[in-house]
Amino acid sequence: MLFLFTHPASRAIKEPFVTGTLELQLDGLSDLDLFHDFPPVHGGIKGGSPSVHGGTKGGLDLLWPASSGAPQWQRAEHYFERRRGPIPPTNAAFVEGTFRGYEISTRGFENNDPGIDGLIFPICPVFVDLVKPDGSRIQRGHFGVHRDAGLRGSLGCIVLPAVWPPDFFSPSASAGGQKGGSDSPLVPHPFEFFNSVMSHLHSHHIGSVPLEVRYA
Repeated sequence: MLFLFTHPASRAIKEPFVTGTLELQLDGLSDLDLFHDFPPVHGGIKGGSPSVHGGTKGGLDLLWPASSGAPQWQRAEHYFERRRGPIPPTNAAFVEGTFRGYEISTRGFENNDPGIDGLIFPICPVFVDLVKPDGSRIQRGHFGVHRDAGLRGSLGCIVLPAVWPPDFFSPSASAGGQKGGSDSPLVPHPFEFFNSVMSHLHSHHIGSVPLEVRYA
C-alpha cells in the first residue's frame, strides 16, 4: 500500500496554479481485503468499485485531485522555498543525512489555521533536510494533507479541492473510472472521500501509509 503524490512541477508551467494527483495504490490480496467492507464508491477508483479486482497488477487505485505550494510557486525549483513552495520530492528529502521516505498518518487532527480550517493528516517526518544547488542546506517541514479551505494552494502541504473538477474521476461516475464531476449530495467531496478512506484504514489499526512524492 502506497500513497503517490504526482506534482506536475517539472514541466513548463504557464498557469498560475496547477493540480496534480494523490493516488492510494492498493496491490495484493492483503490490501484488497482491507476494503472488502468499505462503502461502495464508483469512479474515482480506477478499475471500478472496491468489490471489483481491477486496476494495475490486480490492485485498486483510489485517486484524488491534489496540489501543493502557493500559486506561482509550484515549479520544481521552488520546493526549497519555505512557506510557499511545494512539498519536496521524496528523493530530495533527508533526515540527519540519511534518506527517509514520507508517511501519512491515518489519524487526522483539527486545525483552525486559515487555509486548513478542519482536519489535517500529518506527514512524517516533521522536518526534512534539503541541499540547494549551491550546496547550502535548509530545512522544511510541518507538512500534512488537508482540504483547500479557500486560499487556493498551500504553504507546502498537499491539499485537496473543495469539489471534484469536471474533468476528473468522480465517485458519482459509473464503475470503470469514467470522467465527470458531480456535486450531488450523495457524492462525498474529495477531502470527505479522503477522510473516509483514512478513517477506514485507522479502524483497521493501520497508523500510517508510506507516501512517495514525485515530480512528473
